[in-house]
Amino acid sequence: MARRMTADTVAVEKICPVCRMTFTHEKYVTPKNDSLEFDSSLRAVSQAAPERNPLHYDVLTCPSCSYSAFEPDFDQFRPASGDPNAKKNECLASIKTYGITDLKQFTELRELRHGMASYACAEIWYRDRADLPVRMFRMGLCGYRLIWLIDDAMKDGLITKGDARAMQFHTTRRIAPYLEQSFLSEKFPAQPMWSVYLAEAAAST
Repeated sequence: MARRMTADTVAVEKICPVCRMTFTHEKYVTPKNDSLEFDSSLRAVSQAAPERNPLHYDVLTCPSCSYSAFEPDFDQFRPASGDPNAKKNECLASIKTYGITDLKQFTELRELRHGMASYACAEIWYRDRADLPVRMFRMGLCGYRLIWLIDDAMKDGLITKGDARAMQFHTTRRIAPYLEQSFLSEKFPAQPMWSVYLAEAAAST
């Protein structure tokens, strides 16, 4: 359930399916007059409010156990292999590289670094989600979205061009097998899109 916080924001109440904690996820409302345009990397760019990047909010992160997933998948978690505490520790180590030390920050209005870190956490949790038919697709999508946000960080002067390109290169190499396996084995309506991603990944490795 979502409740209006201000004219520009809403708070969505969620129950974490892993630790059962109830929390709220605050995010900006997409303006009614918004129109999206797609750039050369198939990224949708808001014309009405480009500073309120919806990519920062697509992943929900539990502030208690760190469980992270895209909103449509969040409630569908089923216990699988892997230790939840180990995943939490891995997520905490990952988000520290973005200057984040408290998972509660993910429930508030996010900065660019929170968006980047949320995709890193989601990829960690998707690895063991054998219950999800499109697991590889989601893992690849996490990495591809992260590549987009690394580009934003470079443009904002938060990281150097050299560091950004190195991060994008390593991310591309990491997710290429996910994209390939998704393209070959997962029944997903967006499959043709992966041919573009795979071609780009191959050119970058």
